[in-house]
Amino acid sequence: MKKILFVCYGLGIGGIERCLVNLINELDSNLYDIDLLLLNPEYNLLDEITNKVTLLDTFKYSMNTENTYNHYKQDKNILKKVNNISKYIIFRLINKYGQRPWKIFNKVEKTYDIAVSYSQNGLTPYYVIDKVNATRKYLWYHNGDYERTGKKYKLDLEYYSKFDNLVAVSTDCKKRLSQYFGNIQDKIIVMNNIVDTERIINLANSEQAIEIDKDSFSILTVGRLTKEKGAELAVNVCKKLVDNGFNIKWYWVGDGNQAYYIKELTNKLGLEDVFYLLGNKNNPYVYMKQCDLYVQPSKYEAYCTTTNEARILNKPVVTTDVGGMKEQFIDKKTALIVKADIESLYKSIALLIDNKDYREKIVLNLKHKNFEFKDYINDYNRLFLVEKKYE
Repeated sequence: MKKILFVCYGLGIGGIERCLVNLINELDSNLYDIDLLLLNPEYNLLDEITNKVTLLDTFKYSMNTENTYNHYKQDKNILKKVNNISKYIIFRLINKYGQRPWKIFNKVEKTYDIAVSYSQNGLTPYYVIDKVNATRKYLWYHNGDYERTGKKYKLDLEYYSKFDNLVAVSTDCKKRLSQYFGNIQDKIIVMNNIVDTERIINLANSEQAIEIDKDSFSILTVGRLTKEKGAELAVNVCKKLVDNGFNIKWYWVGDGNQAYYIKELTNKLGLEDVFYLLGNKNNPYVYMKQCDLYVQPSKYEAYCTTTNEARILNKPVVTTDVGGMKEQFIDKKTALIVKADIESLYKSIALLIDNKDYREKIVLNLKHKNFEFKDYINDYNRLFLVEKKYE
């Protein structure tokens, strides 16, 4: 059996976390002995892992969370408490002054055949390189763009080159990465995220979402309330639809650092009874099932999970033309793919609201399309089971 360690910043509610759960569940437990290390104590999706997995103790290995101090303070062993709190204070000081705080984290004792940093976010890539013993190491890259500059960019140049492969989750994502990491372009490979079709359909049929108004045309978006997901753009499109007489309700499932700002914006524009912020939901699929239209207003994506989920449920989709969308959809046949601006989104949404026949045609095209997700596990097995560098 291959011993494999997945390291991620946490397992809260989010697209990357969902994709990690799907991948772990698909791996053959007869082929892999799987460990999981979460560098932050976020466990919302942990119960959804159905495969056999050993969860390593977060607090034994890392301390990059606001809750860590309180956790250590409650330790009844005085010497251990003092030692851990001292390390925590050192970590905060190192982190504040831009050094390498993961250097004071504990190493994982076990040796693995494969270690995976299942995100470029947080400290996971650096931890996997410096603190994990493994024959091969892979970095999963889920971002639709690369935004780091200066010291952070130099750090990534140093560490990314130490991985055996960088796994981009879409062809567009690979192109973006190649622009910044041309020196290791030969290491960048593409593997799309696994989607659990059966699970999505079952959850969509499991309960009713009472918030959706059946007397209005319902629009749904699922995603973090962060700048890159385009919530502000969505609110402004919603305003234009309302001003032009459309009887709509727009529901947003998800939370994030823009939640307060978006709430204030909806109130300012008089949309408090039109644009609803529903917060995080463990089961967003009941909302997808009931909505009339799914809209993804993102400014950039790598390979969007929620649009995949919407097409599994045969929902007409309007999405901005960002990374991976043209790998998921055929424009004007299985979705409308448009520019990321108010006018383009408005026109496409208005078209589908007014034209029921067009919506039904898109739904029919989706129903006749075979999903490719079931074959992805073969690519992952080739990556994990190969005895040399994957090419």
